[in-house]
Amino acid sequence: MFDACVSVYENVEPVGPGGGNLRGLYAEFLDEAAELLGDGRLRHAAAAYRDLAGRWHGLAGLALPADREPFAEVRRLTDRLHRLVERGDAGRKEAAEAAGRLWTARDRWRSAFPAGDAEVDALLAALADQVAAVHDAETTALATLGRALRAS
Repeated sequence: MFDACVSVYENVEPVGPGGGNLRGLYAEFLDEAAELLGDGRLRHAAAAYRDLAGRWHGLAGLALPADREPFAEVRRLTDRLHRLVERGDAGRKEAAEAAGRLWTARDRWRSAFPAGDAEVDALLAALADQVAAVHDAETTALATLGRALRAS
């Protein structure tokens, strides 16, 4: 279960500028397109994708909460590793150290999830609710974009 939580965070949050499963980056693209094309309808789609980025951030935050150990430590290490990898060769040594610490923490909690059954049930329910909210927001954002493109 711990690896699943880490995987959700790793695959949603630190990827690309600002995380949010790249939805914020896509919102920036739509804003630029709206400006270049003089089409305000694309701004509505951009707003929907910005909202969506926030929902993805929320999902990542539920999976690895920043205010609860050991989740917070793994989150910090994951974020640090991402920043160091972006530095390329200049961050190689520090990245290797951060990766080692990250794997040590993951190995530590792999067999003994740091929460009781009631907390696990609550976490799974919260994750399910957030995934449903992300799905609904994805559907809304796509429909908003579709309307903007059809109207163009």
